[in-house]
Amino acid sequence: MISVNLSALNNTYVCIRMQIRFGGIVQGVGFRPFIFRLARRYRITGLVRNDGRGVLVDAEGAEADLMQFMEAAKTCCPANAVIQDLTATRLEPVGYKDFFIVPSVTSGSMDTLISPDIATCDECLKELFDARNRRYAYPFINCTNCGPRFTIVRTAPYDRDNTTMAPFVMCPECEAEYTSPSQRRFHAQPNACDRCGPHIELYDLTGTARAVVPAGHGPASQYGGPLATRREALALTVQLLHQGEIVAIKGLGGYHMSCDAAAEEAVRKLRKNKFREDRPFALMGRDLKEIHRCCEVGPAEEALLLSGARPIVLLRKREPNGVAPSVAPGYTTFGCMLPYTPLHHLLLQQGPPLLVMTSGNISEEPIAYRDDDVFRRLARITPYFLTHDRPIARRCDDSVVRVVQGKTFFIRRSRGYAPAPLLLSESIPRPILGLGAQAKNTFCIVKENQAFLSHHIGDLDYAETFRSYTEGLDDVRRLFALEPDVIAYDLHPRYVLTQYAHTLQKEGADRRRRFFRIQHHRAHIASCIAEHGLGDEKVIGIAFDGTGFGDDGRLWGGEFFAGGVGSLERAGHLRYVPLVGGESAIRAPWKMAYAYLNDTFGREAWTMTLPNLPHRHCAQAGVLRDMIAKDINSPLTSSCGRLFDAFSSILGLRHTVTYEGQAAVELEMCADPDVRESFPFSLSEDNAGMLELDLRPAVRGVIEERKKSGTAFLAGKFHATLAEASCNLCQRIRRMRGIGKVVLSGGVFQNMLLLERLTALLEECGFAVFVHRLLPANDASISLGQCILAHEEIKKCA
Repeated sequence: MISVNLSALNNTYVCIRMQIRFGGIVQGVGFRPFIFRLARRYRITGLVRNDGRGVLVDAEGAEADLMQFMEAAKTCCPANAVIQDLTATRLEPVGYKDFFIVPSVTSGSMDTLISPDIATCDECLKELFDARNRRYAYPFINCTNCGPRFTIVRTAPYDRDNTTMAPFVMCPECEAEYTSPSQRRFHAQPNACDRCGPHIELYDLTGTARAVVPAGHGPASQYGGPLATRREALALTVQLLHQGEIVAIKGLGGYHMSCDAAAEEAVRKLRKNKFREDRPFALMGRDLKEIHRCCEVGPAEEALLLSGARPIVLLRKREPNGVAPSVAPGYTTFGCMLPYTPLHHLLLQQGPPLLVMTSGNISEEPIAYRDDDVFRRLARITPYFLTHDRPIARRCDDSVVRVVQGKTFFIRRSRGYAPAPLLLSESIPRPILGLGAQAKNTFCIVKENQAFLSHHIGDLDYAETFRSYTEGLDDVRRLFALEPDVIAYDLHPRYVLTQYAHTLQKEGADRRRRFFRIQHHRAHIASCIAEHGLGDEKVIGIAFDGTGFGDDGRLWGGEFFAGGVGSLERAGHLRYVPLVGGESAIRAPWKMAYAYLNDTFGREAWTMTLPNLPHRHCAQAGVLRDMIAKDINSPLTSSCGRLFDAFSSILGLRHTVTYEGQAAVELEMCADPDVRESFPFSLSEDNAGMLELDLRPAVRGVIEERKKSGTAFLAGKFHATLAEASCNLCQRIRRMRGIGKVVLSGGVFQNMLLLERLTALLEECGFAVFVHRLLPANDASISLGQCILAHEEIKKCA
């Protein structure tokens, strides 16, 4: 909020003094040098400094000059800066003679924002490839407009001494640039060159090559010295990639596993060594031309690829594309990004023009980023490590986005976007921590009108990921000097974060913390309400996802709510079916297929066969029948995600999965988007007014048609059916409650075919539809919703 009123300054004073405070993303983006140069332009004397709240300017000058100075500061600020608050206080002049950038002040509260990492700018790239420049081929070139930020800062304010660049003392030439207002690197905190800054090293853990420096040097001293350093390391890495080898490459927020994207043998080996059977690998192209060669790229997608955030963008494949088939088997898209560090640019200019760049981890573990354990964790994947001696302050995965009809949707919000906050329409007085969900986890800390969502953490079923979670939470609390006294967590009694919340309760029994259990799907809806600033407006909320613990102790996942954010009532749901085998059914869509067939056909279901179902599963069908009949480990669920699994299996697309959502993704990719007709379905209402969406008629319909209609047609018809049925249920709620706004959230709404179809139908029926645009629709948004609902509970108690 800009609260300075320039018109209030009158013309009675020849020289006045104003203390001006800028809040927002104003550290690490060249803001102080910008203010310095602006002060010179408008003949302003005084000082500028970073502190825990942002940037503070103490300025003296003629009134007209000060007015122009403040207006220019608002309207002409650096491209990567975001001014969220500007306040000005009039003080007595002290007679400044010049303008200075002075040392930062670290005492007091930490309200400043940290800039996300920024991709290498065009000016630095020109220098990188200019043989006459002293930073020619230097892998850590940067300036005030680009380079690492969030992944190198240890604590605020953003000064070199508070970053992982602190050990690197600038040489005289770099120091001269750093202190010269005319230089692009004026007060660029990571400023360095080959003489004084970080350098790269290549390790070969096979020990077959002679080390060129003594053992004990570098981060892997127990493995001996590096095979090569600096430019020799770069040249040998390029050679390894051309030869089809896999190399672990240290990036901004962790290590990537990389190989030539055209080398099928190398890609298959990477899959095997990472234990990553089916999930697609990300690609990094040399330039935009290379991405266009293998993918269809629209204007909005091109803008994202070239943006400073440099996310992975999901793009439709071209055929043929020259990419190894094992990069994204069964997918119609590639996830592509452009280089965002100087090292990436150097590797791609000299090496293969398209590289696999997947996270450096064994499948399901968090990305490796610490030099002291990366060799232990990744040695089973490759013996080759291109590392460097600038530590990474915190892990941060690549962000993933998708463009539909010119609009951007997040799949994963992390590097390039985190830790920039989401601005809320209501100021929340007490800091609140939302612990987040079990899968696709983020945590969230809300302070006043800002929601700080963490970078992507992942699935907390694994000890290493939970360790990453607690480290990340401690890190952010320390970085922003936040100690929330309100903590919100999921309703599910067996989630690891539920147990963690109980531990925090015991540890902080004397600290008067307040804890709130929040239902998973209400948190989904609340997060989207908060994202759009809807306040307490009444909405119909549709939450479609895998599973979440419900108020009735059952596993919800196909939910319809109605009311304001603090009074969301369950108004309807998909019909319950057994989750046969409990959580094991998540990895076995064929089990859900039989659950739906049994619910639809009864005994006849067990005489039916699923197309291409392996014999070992067919032999287990009798066991499933008995489990359902005797209610053995078959909790009831209304999950929409499991509904997608069932239809995928019934159509013979996917009977088992290696990651959750795989069957649904393949069902979407198979579907004919032009199909408009739908299967029958039914809606019913119980005595309490609860609506139930029954898709047994659709199951019957697909069984009757699957021999005479193509799989793509039937998959398209299923999507059309679910969209039409959901729209009809919303219309029933509107007639009952008079609500005309619909909010959509949950991982199922990352299915763009369903999202487009349902949104279009709802809008045709006169609804205003709100979907996630700033956050992922999946469980990454849960933590924000938990904070919002905890705040609503506090208001009820006030």
